[in-house]
Amino acid sequence: MLENLVNISFKTESPLMQTKVDLNKTKGGGTTEIKKMPVLVGSEVKEVPFYSSNGIDGKFRRIGTSIILDAAIRKGITIDKEFVKSYHYMANGGGSGTEKESSLGIAERETLKGLNPLISLFGTGLIVPGKIIIHNFLPSKRDINDESMYYSGEIKDKPGFFWNKSKLIGTDTIIKRDDILDYNNYARKFFTVEDVNEWQKEVEENRSKRKADKDAGKSKNESEKKSDIQNIISREYIIPGVEFYSSVAMKEEWSDIEKGLFYSILREFVKHPLGAIVNKGWGVVSFNIKNAEGDTIMRSYPKDEKYLSEIQIDDMFTDKENACVSAFDNWLKNITVDNIDIAGFIKKYAKAEKEEKE
Repeated sequence: MLENLVNISFKTESPLMQTKVDLNKTKGGGTTEIKKMPVLVGSEVKEVPFYSSNGIDGKFRRIGTSIILDAAIRKGITIDKEFVKSYHYMANGGGSGTEKESSLGIAERETLKGLNPLISLFGTGLIVPGKIIIHNFLPSKRDINDESMYYSGEIKDKPGFFWNKSKLIGTDTIIKRDDILDYNNYARKFFTVEDVNEWQKEVEENRSKRKADKDAGKSKNESEKKSDIQNIISREYIIPGVEFYSSVAMKEEWSDIEKGLFYSILREFVKHPLGAIVNKGWGVVSFNIKNAEGDTIMRSYPKDEKYLSEIQIDDMFTDKENACVSAFDNWLKNITVDNIDIAGFIKKYAKAEKEEKE
């Protein structure tokens, strides 16, 4: 039976987007959809926004890799271009594909896990299965079942079929130049005839001016700039104020060093926004992390309701968590090149097996 190490919840303080795929490609632009999953509520299927565990796993890996490599660099361990393969084994869960990863025996795999706690926790390639399970972040069951959280509509060209769209999802719209100039049906939703006539006039004047500049031998830098009219593209996002819940479970028992690495990762993880478009202020979230006993061990939240990006972090690790962090810190102090040369370890045993077969 899986045992939860921590329960994690977050509340969106600004729009949050984790891209699914670009769909509905039309003359009016495209829609970038967020990830959703179908959920059966009674006799209806509803699409529920969620935040995928894959994104969290990747972020955990990269933070953990950074913590370990920073310690190696501080200790004077040389990391050169040959170390790229080892970095990929740690940060991305895979190597360059040049070594026969699956050829390692059970004893060698256990040795590798003992050398590097990040490899042991998260696994890598075909060599080591990870010990960690990160569940997808979902809204509360109350929100999923709440009829007021959805609106329905009949699916075009499919009489009797209905979709249920969550009100937790918003849409951001960007302007598309060609639609405005053509003034098609899509553009009419956003602009008046006067707006479009003015823009069309501006674009025509710019075009004429650029042609005159070209005929006069002026460079592009000297020529008049193009119209600032951009593209109309829709992108979905999870609205601010929504709470999501998840947990991190252990498939098998973790060592104190492994737990210490994970708690160290959490300390860094809560400092950063989630998802896409973070450069626009999206992805700011408040975290609340509890241990298996129900104690809150870490919180993050905006310092000021007016400035959401200024995050306050409350670190409330108990003696139990702090003891594990100390065990990991001691491991970092004694780190050697053998602990991080994952590619070298694999190559050594893959080569030995090849020679044995020959």
